[in-house]
Amino acid sequence: MTNVGREEVLDSLLENLGMTTTVELLAFALPHIGQRRDSLQQLLQAGDWEGAGRVAHKTLSSARLYSSSQFETLLRKVSQQDIAVIATAEFQTMLDEEFSFTIKALEQWLASAAA
Repeated sequence: MTNVGREEVLDSLLENLGMTTTVELLAFALPHIGQRRDSLQQLLQAGDWEGAGRVAHKTLSSARLYSSSQFETLLRKVSQQDIAVIATAEFQTMLDEEFSFTIKALEQWLASAAA
């Protein structure tokens, strides 16, 4: 998975919102991202495509603020309930990796902003 675009998105947030608001927004969002990852994993593993689609749709709207285009693409597939794709272990692994990359990137960004 590529994370191209994440730095540009974070830079744009910083430019538009300023440092304080960007830090507050990302610090608030970080635990919710992990919760959404956990929910999506459980729903996908249970074959609850409709529930997974709802969670992905909610996640997609905020993910545009801090994630890569690849992450958005994966979430869109879940939101659209592309079952032939999202039911595979390979897809679910890619989605989990993108969540992990996003969380790690935000944690690193917040740590550098605090320094």
